[in-house]
Amino acid sequence: MVAGDDDAVYVDIYNRVAAGLPEQSPTSPAELEFQRSMPYYDPHGRFVAELAGCAVGLGFGTINPLDPARIGWLNVKVLPELRRRRVGTGLAEAALASLRQRGAQKLWSGAWEESSAGTAFLRSLGFREQTFESWLRRPLADLPHGIGEHTGVEIRETTLEDDDLRLTVDLLNEVFCEDRDRTPTTVEARRKRAAELARQGGVIRTWVAMLGGRPVGVVQAVISPRENSALDVRRGTLMGLGVLRSFRRQGIARALVIRALEFLKDRGMAEAELSADNDNPTRALGIYLKMGFRVARRFVEFELPRSHQRDVVQQSP
Repeated sequence: MVAGDDDAVYVDIYNRVAAGLPEQSPTSPAELEFQRSMPYYDPHGRFVAELAGCAVGLGFGTINPLDPARIGWLNVKVLPELRRRRVGTGLAEAALASLRQRGAQKLWSGAWEESSAGTAFLRSLGFREQTFESWLRRPLADLPHGIGEHTGVEIRETTLEDDDLRLTVDLLNEVFCEDRDRTPTTVEARRKRAAELARQGGVIRTWVAMLGGRPVGVVQAVISPRENSALDVRRGTLMGLGVLRSFRRQGIARALVIRALEFLKDRGMAEAELSADNDNPTRALGIYLKMGFRVARRFVEFELPRSHQRDVVQQSP
């Protein structure tokens, strides 16, 4: 895939594939350009499949440049009418070979659980299920209160000023440093994300929990008009929710969630969503269920065993 030359091909295939998937919003040239500007963007390992002179699929083998673990991620998109013709297999082999050549330490991919074709495709390549990421939602008509939230913690909204951005970034990186596939965020990434959302007419807000003058927890709320319009919903997303290890199980996370839900409701949202790993050691999934969230869908994460990694590279074009 050649940046610039293949942009129209990328957008066309991405959107034609997305049209056949539930809860998948389309992309645009502006969104692609924004992704390229982010510090986590990997320009390598991107391929276009052509058949009879026409582009019919995309394959990506990417490594987040900020990821010290060097985890390689595979993503393949093939036009529905061209599936089962080994187009996806060819793209996957090229992308996986690129990842290995660039020093990926592990090879991961994923698919929505309801996509039987997507999960079957990954299994056919030798990938094995590792974990599930649950996406949960709750209506905002009635907000939870008196559910064990910490009543003495101060919840302070941060700004986009340098000091607040640095505070937020340092807290996020400390809170999530033990997560299996978490990569550090940066001040630059957060500032660009906020600017892009503002360009779209959306917002991102961040709150920090302060206890005894010390920042101990964080949560973000995002409203994307582009996605809401595409999906015909009024939904806000909670992201980056976490509490420092020594301050967990005190109701601080509950207090942060309540504050973010209040914001989304005040902004006219009808529901909120967030995600949680099913095997998260903080048992976050159970906390969210007690707060009225319900699992809407699950994303299955797969890993390619090392024995299969060598086979894929040897078979690659």
